[in-house]
Amino acid sequence: MDRQSQSFKNLHRTTQPKTTMLVVLVTLIAALLLAAPLLLRPYHSSSTHRHARNPSLVLPPHLIIKNACTNTLYPSLCFTTLLSPPPPSDNVTASLHYILELTINRTIKKVATTMLSVAGLFTGQDLNSQEKNALNDCTDMLEQTLYELRKAINDLRKFPSSRGSRHRLYGNIKTLLSAAMTNENTCIDGFSDLEECNFMGRKDLKENLQGLLTPISHMISNCLAMIKYMETINRKVTVIKNRPRLNNMPEDDFQNAWIMKSSDRKMREITHERRPNVVVAKDGSGKYHTIQEAVRMAPNRSSHRFVIRIKAGTYHENVVIPREKVNIVFVGEGMNSTVMTGSRNFVDGFSTFTSATLTVVGDKFIARDLTIKNTAGPQKHQAVALRVNSNAAFYRCNITSYQDTLYAHSLRQFYSECTIQGTVDFIFGNAAAVFQNCIILVRKPNPGQNNMITAQGRQDPNQDTGISLDNCTRLHGG
Repeated sequence: MDRQSQSFKNLHRTTQPKTTMLVVLVTLIAALLLAAPLLLRPYHSSSTHRHARNPSLVLPPHLIIKNACTNTLYPSLCFTTLLSPPPPSDNVTASLHYILELTINRTIKKVATTMLSVAGLFTGQDLNSQEKNALNDCTDMLEQTLYELRKAINDLRKFPSSRGSRHRLYGNIKTLLSAAMTNENTCIDGFSDLEECNFMGRKDLKENLQGLLTPISHMISNCLAMIKYMETINRKVTVIKNRPRLNNMPEDDFQNAWIMKSSDRKMREITHERRPNVVVAKDGSGKYHTIQEAVRMAPNRSSHRFVIRIKAGTYHENVVIPREKVNIVFVGEGMNSTVMTGSRNFVDGFSTFTSATLTVVGDKFIARDLTIKNTAGPQKHQAVALRVNSNAAFYRCNITSYQDTLYAHSLRQFYSECTIQGTVDFIFGNAAAVFQNCIILVRKPNPGQNNMITAQGRQDPNQDTGISLDNCTRLHGG
């Protein structure tokens, strides 16, 4: 079974008979008809109200809830989520925005309680090192989910400050929710990898995690369906005028890379010569000897680019760009000159998630003119060269390994004039990833293995994810 099918099977099991689900759904709708006045204050139509132009917002509260939930994949869960006691508020109006914010907030609470349950799996059980590693990955993924859901809330609260930017905010929220949902699937994938390699572990551990994570995945799925429904309503009732043109957008707006036309897609931020903030050099001619040391000293959550020039040389280190390191730029001296190399792999005890030579979590990361390599051979199975969980761009980079070379995990990613080398599923993940003018080099696999270039991991029809290869060249090499 391939990675995508296995992941979908893991998180989308249904055990209730259709008849039972129908009874539950009807009961919940009836309950909501009674509870809606308590859940939301009635909407007061006024020409001066900021939402008054949107006819979808003059519906009674119970109809707004019904419309929001019946457009989801898990309507009964949607209704039960909204039937929970609402948070106290003195100024709440019935709107789809409020329904979505309420659902995301309830999902955040669910994630927080699930983290405590996952932490409890570490105690009182005889776990081996690989199981502990997989559970640690789950903890990291749940923390990332909290971060992305909170960012989605922040974006949602920007409505409707500017009608012209609504389409961008809808896109941002869908991207964040898509990433948050991907995280839960990644947790289960870690245990699926153990099973596929005939690893003698505890199957009940995976089953427990599935029971904990499936409700979160379904709640996020409902949020995705709601934002899509909101987007559809907005399209029907609003003609967006004076959309911001690309040349009027701020130069530091990282979204330029994702909304440019294909023919104009260029990474303007990294094509200009910029003086580096620090220099890394193995020969001692720079401020730092290692790349990770330079990253560690970069400012946290910077609103400006922090440029790290990496001089020619081979750097044997596993580098992590953590969440708080935003706007980091790596500038090498050429693919064949600046080389980052590591050898972590699945056979030697690392999970796929933690095997990467370069891991990027910090947002708005850019790299150019360097090589990222995992030197573990094909016999070591999963050995990631680059994992990216952020909005990131790569220009003239060589990314090379065998199995699972490039883990385009989540969010938005752009690769221009890069070379990606590998054998099995060597471009995989669930990001919205664009590869333009790249060379895809297919290497010789192990005996009995079949080459597979991409393995896209979308789990939900409302996720805005996918892999796009634009004007790329496929070659076969050693």
